[in-house]
Amino acid sequence: MKTFFANTTLLLVSLGVALLVGEAGLRLTGYQPGNPLGRLINHRDDFLGYRMIPGMHESVAGPGGVYTVDTVDLGFDDGIGFRDDGITPPVDSVFIGDSFVWGYGVELRDSISERFEALTGRDAVNLGMTSWTSPTQYSRLLSRYGVPLRPRYAFMEALIDNDFGDLPNFAAWEATPTDKSYPEWMTDRVMRYEPDALSYKVRRVLYDHSALYRLFSDRVQFGIKDPEKRGEDSLVHITGDGLDMYLDPRQLQIATDQVDAGQIRLFRLALERSQEIAARNGIHLVVFIVPTKEMVYQDRFPDPALRAAVDWRYTALLQLLAETGIDHVDLLPPLRQAAAEGKQLYFQYDTHWTPLGHDVAARVLAGRPAPPRRMDP
Repeated sequence: MKTFFANTTLLLVSLGVALLVGEAGLRLTGYQPGNPLGRLINHRDDFLGYRMIPGMHESVAGPGGVYTVDTVDLGFDDGIGFRDDGITPPVDSVFIGDSFVWGYGVELRDSISERFEALTGRDAVNLGMTSWTSPTQYSRLLSRYGVPLRPRYAFMEALIDNDFGDLPNFAAWEATPTDKSYPEWMTDRVMRYEPDALSYKVRRVLYDHSALYRLFSDRVQFGIKDPEKRGEDSLVHITGDGLDMYLDPRQLQIATDQVDAGQIRLFRLALERSQEIAARNGIHLVVFIVPTKEMVYQDRFPDPALRAAVDWRYTALLQLLAETGIDHVDLLPPLRQAAAEGKQLYFQYDTHWTPLGHDVAARVLAGRPAPPRRMDP
């Protein structure tokens, strides 16, 4: 019996030491406990819904592995930070949008704004926001932070997947009395968390205080390769020609949904507001349309009905841009061309661009002739 207790004690001590060494090792490499995206974005802002603050450095687990996020002060006096490498005057372009512009899942050097800068030799500033973002916020970013930089171009993202639905969501957040930032409010609403449940509280404490538990949790989220274990057995797996990714047919089935007139009206108002701000300040606004992963690889679906489906949001956005006369770039054709060449433009499971996707989009925008720089009065 004494031997059993001695061996058990030795085993527990050894396990405890191993856990402490592992915890210390992770922290020394910069992998800290807690939600790095939460630390980056959960700063309430009444105007934008949330903001980042300058001087932050985070290692974020993403669909392609861990990537780093650094935020800088672009000279504004309200304490806001952006994921950019700083300004080299004169500013040629500002990029405004959600996580595609922000560069979710990729290093900053691989994001669309930095690839544009590398291709053109002209300074491009990343004003992107990750997490929940709508065209209403894009127009506010342009007015408060884009205009003072005096760019020639304002490249503004229009995301087929989220932007229509995010417009009424942001309006609902503004109308709701809450102390939470917009991402926190939306996360609770969409994920239906139960913060009072004991299991949630235990997981939250472990995640916030243990780098090892965070590593385990992140691996569960991003590391499972079997779609059935992920609860996504409806996904279509495409391989060959250099591709290995999963497509969600539900993204194309939404094409049969009834057009939402209210969302279209809000989108029009946001576009017209952005165009008015840009025109008043001598900035050339270009809206670039970001299609869904399923639209880009649509010809890979075995179901002919899905291959022929047309997303009403895509059609509505093209019509809105034509009616408002806003200069725009449809990235669907060039992305489809690159996809046909066997390029993996999106992550295996995730809906965001890989570095190749950012590069294709940046090359399309960089190929446009630059408008003349306005002269100071």
